[in-house]
Amino acid sequence: MDPVIGVVLCILIVVAVVFGLKALNAKNSKVPVFDGVAPGVIPANPDAHPTQFVSSKNLLPNPPPPRFEPPERILSWMTGALGPKGVGGRDFGALVVDLAVAGYIRIDKDPNADQSRRRSNTDWNLTRTNKDASQLVGAPHELMLMAFPQGNPGDATAMDALSRRARAGVGQIVRDCMNKDADVAIGAGNRFERHPIRTALQAQTDQFHQYLKTAEADQIRVEQAASIFSRYLPWAIALGEAEHWAKVFKDVARNAGIGDGSVGATDAVILSTWGTDLAWFGGVDFGGFGDGGFDGGFFDSGFDGFGDSIGGLTDGIGDFGSSMDSFGGDIGGGSGGSDGGSSGGGWSSCSSGASCGSSSSCSGSSCGGGGGCGGGS
Repeated sequence: MDPVIGVVLCILIVVAVVFGLKALNAKNSKVPVFDGVAPGVIPANPDAHPTQFVSSKNLLPNPPPPRFEPPERILSWMTGALGPKGVGGRDFGALVVDLAVAGYIRIDKDPNADQSRRRSNTDWNLTRTNKDASQLVGAPHELMLMAFPQGNPGDATAMDALSRRARAGVGQIVRDCMNKDADVAIGAGNRFERHPIRTALQAQTDQFHQYLKTAEADQIRVEQAASIFSRYLPWAIALGEAEHWAKVFKDVARNAGIGDGSVGATDAVILSTWGTDLAWFGGVDFGGFGDGGFDGGFFDSGFDGFGDSIGGLTDGIGDFGSSMDSFGGDIGGGSGGSDGGSSGGGWSSCSSGASCGSSSSCSGSSCGGGGGCGGGS
């Protein structure tokens, strides 16, 4: 072959590759949406609704309008599965707290923790409660097995021990199931398939994230604060807003004058309700509140200790989530999809069966109170 012709052919090949990659990137920057409806809206009959492709950058304004309820269809610990990489450390931490809020786990400070160092995941113990967990399936079931292998009420494990087990390989099973549960809940194929339902749920998640990171204490009624805090905390953890969410809750109580020494009958009712709503968290002692008054218990010292305790919990969960991230950015996911593939673990390792979860029965807002959401939540 003539050298000149060879050079020309090489140049043409390079140009074709460059333009091909640009075209591919342009295509990949567009996402499928339901035609004629606002971003985040899922039509009543999504399979029959017309769709179109739009630029992902133009899907929502910046900042997006806030959404005051969690996304429909999915649970807090499924948000990572909306993207191609699958769930990550924050999702793992959200699942732990989701199970705690649902009453399957109690989270307590480690009494033997080194108080001289910064709060971390080693400062927290998980204890299995006596709530029947036999109906849990999918990822919640696998996490309970990983945390409490014997399955007995009262069994305890430290968060750092749970992290070590995850790194040893058990965490891959949980992640596989988390990704599978999310795909079942979304009902739109696996996470590598672009689908308008997935786009709508991502928009809902972005909008709810906007609410969590901009929420202010004066927007929340004090009577409902503890319940809202517990229900939305797993979402705040999954979306990286746990610290702000804890501060909002602390400010709600301060604005109401709780802990300032002037506790009336209304405050007593509120705090009694909070004690029930926050029973999953052992970082707060409501013991001095048994008869509606303060008898030298926790609240005599003011509310600051309570706020610090809540902040410590979220710090600990955040650190725990970071440790989960460190043992593998995409365990059980990657390009492997449902069959495992080259870099993913697939879902065949789910010991709870071919169908890892029944999360499709979860319709949205708060799954933290039990029910048929495959997530103890």
